Amino acid sequence: MPRVIRFFPGLFFLAVQLLSAQPAVKLAAGDRIAAEIEAEATHRYLVDLKDGQFVSGAVDQQTVDVVVAVYDPSDVLIGTFDESAWGPEDVVFETSRAGDYRIEVSGFKQATGRYVVRYPQVGPIAATPEEQVDRLMASYGEETPGGVVAVVEGGRLRFAKGYGMADLEFGAPNTPATPFHMASVSKQFTGFAIVLLAQQGKLSLDDDVRTYLPDLHDFGVPITLRQLLNHTSGLRDQWNLWTLGGGRMDDVIRQEDLYRLIVRQRELNFRPGDEHLYCNTGFMLLTRVAEAVTGEAFGDWMRTNVFDPLGMASTQIYDDHERIVHGRAYSYHYANGGLKKSVLSYANAGATSLFTTAEDLARWIRNFHTGEVGGLQAFATMQERGVLNSGDTLDYALGIVVDRYKGLRRLQHGGADAGYRTMLTYFPDLDAGVIVLGNLASFRAGSLADQVADAFFADRFTADGPPAPTSPSAVALPPERLARYAGTYMNAAGGTVIVGQDGDRLTAGIDGAFPIALAARSASDFDAVGREGRIVFQIAPDGGVTGLTVRRQGATDYHRQRPWEPAADDLQAFAGRYYSPELETFYTVGVSDGKLMAQHIRHGEFPLTVREQDVFSSTLWFFGVAAFERDSAGVVTGMRVSNGRVRHLLFEKID
Repeated sequence: MPRVIRFFPGLFFLAVQLLSAQPAVKLAAGDRIAAEIEAEATHRYLVDLKDGQFVSGAVDQQTVDVVVAVYDPSDVLIGTFDESAWGPEDVVFETSRAGDYRIEVSGFKQATGRYVVRYPQVGPIAATPEEQVDRLMASYGEETPGGVVAVVEGGRLRFAKGYGMADLEFGAPNTPATPFHMASVSKQFTGFAIVLLAQQGKLSLDDDVRTYLPDLHDFGVPITLRQLLNHTSGLRDQWNLWTLGGGRMDDVIRQEDLYRLIVRQRELNFRPGDEHLYCNTGFMLLTRVAEAVTGEAFGDWMRTNVFDPLGMASTQIYDDHERIVHGRAYSYHYANGGLKKSVLSYANAGATSLFTTAEDLARWIRNFHTGEVGGLQAFATMQERGVLNSGDTLDYALGIVVDRYKGLRRLQHGGADAGYRTMLTYFPDLDAGVIVLGNLASFRAGSLADQVADAFFADRFTADGPPAPTSPSAVALPPERLARYAGTYMNAAGGTVIVGQDGDRLTAGIDGAFPIALAARSASDFDAVGREGRIVFQIAPDGGVTGLTVRRQGATDYHRQRPWEPAADDLQAFAGRYYSPELETFYTVGVSDGKLMAQHIRHGEFPLTVREQDVFSSTLWFFGVAAFERDSAGVVTGMRVSNGRVRHLLFEKID
């Protein structure tokens, strides 16, 4: 019998006290364990598995977004899972040795709430690649959304199959011919268009964008088309601005709405070329550049110059939310214990909104090798990786990521809008690629694409993957020295690094991601074990740790968070009405029941939580951190709001 205790009506719970009373809870067949997780807590479970098994399970995120990590019996991290915020977080892996596998569950960004973990389904590893994909997609059936998986090799479809439903209301299944919204996979098509126009002599990648869009603000330094393509422009992201200004992501969002937002911007996130910060705005602007030099609507030009020549008859730029797309997949998400529609009403293009099928994407991938449209030089140009002003080279090229996977060069990009989850990967050395399209928010397109590639091409990979994070520090530091580094660090845009201590090693969770192990190369300089990047701690003359720098394709500084406990009178100083000239919108801040609250006419009221003196955060993704400003007399004059892809947007206090 499963080991359960009735804790609440209708649910079975293992006593939560067990989670804090012992390092890990051993799962037995049939267990269904629910628990409440607290901020900064990690719950650990053990599953006894044999060598050569396929394991498929899920952690049901009932009231909390969690991050799940799995370690093998040798304490090697074999996978992290964080594809969705609600509903099942799929946990799928294969075993390579017998023993206890550890499943760790943590709240995303220290979130708290209830989840349920079940004993996973366990079976033998599939005998063929096709069977392996079927195993990976086994949880998607006639009552759930799902997706399509395709493998292209030598320009032809080697495998293509649909799983789950494209439309739950009409009972239409997903098939390789089902059109999907591609989200950010669209960016490589926009990049390709700009490269073709450069080949035709109609523009240069190093032109200032204001050459073609002169109504954009002059920031005193040029922003090039290449910087838009590399995400190094410094422009603020259109989606973050849209929502911060009062928009909702299920509104009808037109291209002209977004453009008007960008034209009103008067400050950049950073000097162009100084950093790499993902920015959808740049790709929206690139479509307007294309229209300026061609005199045609972007979708029409793409149809004539790219889609039709490649035989992509089911592909279109979906810039009209009222246009009918026959047989399209609709998007869904889990909420309140069941499935709901995830509404998407985009009427914009460039960064997103390509509609296509797995069959058409196979034709697109074929062009990577043949160059039948644009020639091979076009794809060579698309693979030119960005270079920062510092000289650091990025993985990101012109709308596509250029990296390596298990020893082979890889071109890839993923996408996520509403309930759509997509990934396209291509291995030039194999002339082979993987297409994964999903219509459920919890669908794990990125990790699934890697697993499909492993199934079909494992014998041609030249390495097993990145170094396993098992290492003790290269330089041994005593635990009391490591304890000085533990704490929360914050950057100027509101991002956080949580440094923890686990015995004789440090861990770091960056911006809510699952903590990674750190290995010391010196007393203040640490490598991210099994990952690219370093963390360098900033040490004061008195030996105190004042901050850290994350170094990966550039450098980002974080200061050590300074605790502050304001009195009620302190909070009252922030009360007032705040106006953003760039967004033309208001937020009202006040005190209620001893808490600071913010309110917007479209977003309602939400709490602001103290981070440090004059700095508050919210749980709303678009209103991440508000840093209040004071004049020389100490009077609050405004607040600057940051949300990751928007930094320091000024709201003036007007009363």
